[in-house]
Amino acid sequence: MVYTFKMMETFTYSWNQMATAYWHRYPNPYSENVLSEDTIERYIDKDGKLVTKRLLCKKGSVPRWASMLIRARLCFVVEESIVDPINKIFTTRKRNLEWQSVVSVVEEVIYRQCVENKAWTIAERRALVDSKALSILGSVQSFTKKSFKEGWLKSSKGYQAILSAMYPNGTSRS
Repeated sequence: MVYTFKMMETFTYSWNQMATAYWHRYPNPYSENVLSEDTIERYIDKDGKLVTKRLLCKKGSVPRWASMLIRARLCFVVEESIVDPINKIFTTRKRNLEWQSVVSVVEEVIYRQCVENKAWTIAERRALVDSKALSILGSVQSFTKKSFKEGWLKSSKGYQAILSAMYPNGTSRS
């Protein structure tokens, strides 16, 4: 069964700043679980969009009830992204490679220039969670929902920390 979690956030930084800072997110004080990031592929497609595929290695934590099903404490995540500088749309999609026998997670974030204030950026986040362990489905859903809320909050704080460090004078009109 698939569950969807959604969240929308406004950043008071321009789309250009957000797209630039994205590649500098790690390390930050809120991402101690991210151990490494490696670029697997990067190219500019025929439409002038930057397409990137990366592999992230994260420390994973699982609740006690899941420790019998999930033994690994490292989780590898594939991150695919497309930067469209013409339309100012930056899409990232992450999916777990580990633990898929219990839960499969696809997280997508779309960064767009804010219509009301072009100096700001809107981030639309969506996660699709598919649990194959039907007997513990409620527990998986509850744990995953809580984890996403906490993870997205940490991610946002980390992104803000990087943005503040890169752009100490705040937003610009780029």
